[in-house]
Amino acid sequence: MDRRLSLWLASDVLFSTPIREGLNLLPLEYVFVKKAPATPGVVIASEFAAVNSILNGALRANPYDLQSTATSIDKALTMDMSERKGRRSRDIEFVSSSPSDKWTQN
Repeated sequence: MDRRLSLWLASDVLFSTPIREGLNLLPLEYVFVKKAPATPGVVIASEFAAVNSILNGALRANPYDLQSTATSIDKALTMDMSERKGRRSRDIEFVSSSPSDKWTQN
């Protein structure tokens, strides 16, 4: 757990693009961990992941479409600070104020 949190604190982007999955809580944990740093993290999530219904600030990627996935990665890596902060603000209140068991109810 400590290694994962350290890695997330050092990263600028979380890339999670499964082809099929239920609710993966790792992107929500990433948003929570990145709530205080000066540089907010950006989540890239698969269009097929349940987390898309919760994280409104995440970039979307279709893992079957390499061009759109590459575009999402480029956008995340070159995103200016005001957009990063705006995307974080869309998600941080829900993620910070809700217990993790509520994350699965939305």
